[in-house]
Amino acid sequence: KKMNLLKKAAATAIFLIHWATAFSQSMKASNSNRSNYLSPNVKCFPKRGWNAGKCAESKESFSRAIRMSGGSDGKAEDATSIGILSSWGVFSVLSILGNAIKRLLPIALQPFKAKDFTPLHWSMFVGFSAMMAYVEGYKAFQKKFSPMVVQRALSLDEECGPIRAVFAGPYSMGMFHATRKRKIVSWTLLFAVFGLVQAVKKLPYPWRSIIDAGVVSGLSWGSASIIFYWVRSMLGKSPGVDPQLPN
Repeated sequence: KKMNLLKKAAATAIFLIHWATAFSQSMKASNSNRSNYLSPNVKCFPKRGWNAGKCAESKESFSRAIRMSGGSDGKAEDATSIGILSSWGVFSVLSILGNAIKRLLPIALQPFKAKDFTPLHWSMFVGFSAMMAYVEGYKAFQKKFSPMVVQRALSLDEECGPIRAVFAGPYSMGMFHATRKRKIVSWTLLFAVFGLVQAVKKLPYPWRSIIDAGVVSGLSWGSASIIFYWVRSMLGKSPGVDPQLPN
């Protein structure tokens, strides 16, 4: 069974990577066609009568519409290329977070099966989940960690050694080949989370379920924010944050 699960996971990873690469190539081709349409070499029809000046006006309107839709009008080369290595890095991080969510979710859902929570327990359950969604999911992941992960993953397509390619997930998380501050923060968080997990395991029901529900809430928000920045990068707009690479 474990071998079958590993094969399915590998097949899924390969499919997602190929899909991301094909999608990126199609977006680049689309932007290239738009640039050709708006190229200065394109000639207008004769400007006579009521049609005088309409060509330039139409080109400017079309250019503005493309920029509003997130595309490129040929005036700015801000499109981001999504490659196999960057996709592998993001997928690795999502796999780590997804595995943690998968392990904690059954415990977090125990109160729904037992149906023995008091109103106080439910208020703590909902309140702690909401707090972790904001503090961990929004403030920590969406505003800081997630854009950095995607930005570092994108750097793999520009320059990447064999070690970074194999350990693309830890690299994207800033655990090596990063600034000293970034490595300290990443490793400290790793050991802090590991210690917290071990401590929570010793808590009795229902307190463990309440805490695990909050952790699942924060990790789910964080995973969704990573996917958001990744998809937006596919559409041509990278997070634009400091990847915190070493000098």
